[in-house]
Amino acid sequence: MRSSILARRINFLQKSSRNLAELNFSHGLPVITVSLPSRNEPVSFTCRPVTGTIGDLLEQIKEEDRGVDHAAIYAQGEIRLASATTISQLLTMGDFQLRINDIRHQIQLPDDQIARLLLVNEDNEMAAIKQLVHSLHSSLGIAEFQFQHHKKLTAKRDEIMKKLKKCQLVKQKIDEDAIKFSQQMHTGAMIGMSVLWGIMARLTWWEYSWDVIEPVTFFVTYGGAICCYTFYLATKTLPEYEHMTNRWQLLKTHKLSSKRGFSIEDYNLLSHEYALVCEQIDRLEDELQLLLTEEAEYEDDTGADDSFLDF
Repeated sequence: MRSSILARRINFLQKSSRNLAELNFSHGLPVITVSLPSRNEPVSFTCRPVTGTIGDLLEQIKEEDRGVDHAAIYAQGEIRLASATTISQLLTMGDFQLRINDIRHQIQLPDDQIARLLLVNEDNEMAAIKQLVHSLHSSLGIAEFQFQHHKKLTAKRDEIMKKLKKCQLVKQKIDEDAIKFSQQMHTGAMIGMSVLWGIMARLTWWEYSWDVIEPVTFFVTYGGAICCYTFYLATKTLPEYEHMTNRWQLLKTHKLSSKRGFSIEDYNLLSHEYALVCEQIDRLEDELQLLLTEEAEYEDDTGADDSFLDF
């Protein structure tokens, strides 16, 4: 008789241990402890209230114990909850049931957490996320770091700008001299063509006749074509006005820069560095403006309603 009673108690205790399941909160996160069927050992699963779903929890249970063939969560009234339901929505429904294979685990929420969890719903989940982001910004000092970084970048930009202004004064003078040189070359070419035309005209109408000068004009014209084609082969540039202007200006710029001790490479590096710093400042100012806007919205939201999930 006693042995049968003892056997029943042992069987009851085994079943109770198999149905062991509880919900606690650790550092603001819900932790579900449940006994898995294979080894009958309690295992704790930490859930993410806002981003985690029932499907994530069930998947973790199946990965932990390969002996789990079927797992589902039911709300009060034997209503099965969808896998896409978030953990925060599950907790606001109150007590629920976790079914693993054929075993039913009844999970009850702690009394001190029910009132706070009921305040979390679809409308203020975003407020909870904003609070989390705001607390991270405050704890990590991101705003202060960004302000200090913005101050350093501004000082660096001013320093580079001072160097650029000195270089730009020298470069502006070099560019002006290069443009004058290009204009002089065009003027010289025009004068040379006019002189050649005058010589050919005098030889044709005053010194000799057209019959004598005609072969000369042919060779002069063909010689000019040979010179233009040779220039194209040597420089890969068409002998046109715009191309010739750019080429003469470029040659004169490099010559004057070398003569006056102006480094074009250093100037280009400074210009590139200045552009990068300005881009970083603009991007950082946008982030700071966004951060200030979020802080203002956060203060308005917390001033109107301070009820949201505390992570």
